[in-house]
Amino acid sequence: MSERPAMEPLDWMSAAFNVGIGLFLGLALNGLLGLVADGFWVLALAMAVIGAGAALAVLAFDQLLTRATDRIFPGGIQPAANPKPRGRRPMARLMSLPAGLVLGMGLAQLGLTQTILELF
Repeated sequence: MSERPAMEPLDWMSAAFNVGIGLFLGLALNGLLGLVADGFWVLALAMAVIGAGAALAVLAFDQLLTRATDRIFPGGIQPAANPKPRGRRPMARLMSLPAGLVLGMGLAQLGLTQTILELF
């Protein structure tokens, strides 16, 4: 098994971005679980259905945009001639999103949700 490469500056930026996304996902997940625990499970279910509907709307818009692009460019958009093979990513970069999710859930359980949201 080959060793994972060392972290480069782009890896650090990507990991920081992933931690931030995970932090906000953890705060949102904690709020959703709080609704379920307080007995507002119907509201939590409605939020999940609305989110799924929004995702389907984005997919439908993507398909519409793809069809319009195919009419403008009938030959299609060709990929790069020689794409570089992707190597293994550093472990810290791979674990940054789950770490941010756990961090967000933990900070929300400590009651720091409002403080974090006011910072951003």
